[in-house]
Amino acid sequence: AQTTKDREMKSIYATSALAVLMVTFAVTSTHAQGRMKGDMDRDGERLERMFWRLDLSDEQKSKVNILKEEVKKETGVLRKEVKALRDQMKPLWKAQDLDENQIISLHKKIRKIKGEMAQLRIEFRIDVHKLLTPEQKEEFATCMDQRSERRNKHHGKRGKGKFGKRGQRYNPYR
Repeated sequence: AQTTKDREMKSIYATSALAVLMVTFAVTSTHAQGRMKGDMDRDGERLERMFWRLDLSDEQKSKVNILKEEVKKETGVLRKEVKALRDQMKPLWKAQDLDENQIISLHKKIRKIKGEMAQLRIEFRIDVHKLLTPEQKEEFATCMDQRSERRNKHHGKRGKGKFGKRGQRYNPYR
C-alpha cells in the first residue's frame, strides 16, 4: 500500500519532470528562432565582407545585390514549401500506426526542394564569379579555401552522432 508520503513524492517528481520538459521546449524553440534570424543576418555580413575583401566596384556590388535578391526570393518560396511539408509530416510521426508511404513521399519531396535550393546557391556563386576580374577571382578562391579550412576545423572537433552523422541527431519532428 502506498503511503501519503509516497504519493506526494511521485507528484513532486512528475511536476518536476513536466517543468523540465517545458523549460527545455521553450529554450529549444527560442534558440531555433534566433538561429534562423541569425543565419539571415550572417548572410548579409558575409556578403559585405566579400565586397570588402574583393574590392568590388559599385557596379559589381549592385549586380551582386540584384542576384542575391533574386535568389533570396526564390529560396524564400522554397523554404515555405519545405515548412509546409514538414508541418504535414509532424502528425504522421505522432500517429499510433505510421503511414510509411506518406512519410517517405513527403521526405522525398523535401529532399527534392532542398536540392533545388542548393542548386540556386551554386548558380548564385557561379553568376557572382562571372562578374569578377581575374584578380578578384584569385581572392575569391582564397576566401573559399579559408572558409573550407574553418569549416573542416570546426567539424573535425565533433564526433559521430547517435545515428552515424557527425554532430547530428535524428529528429523526425523537424
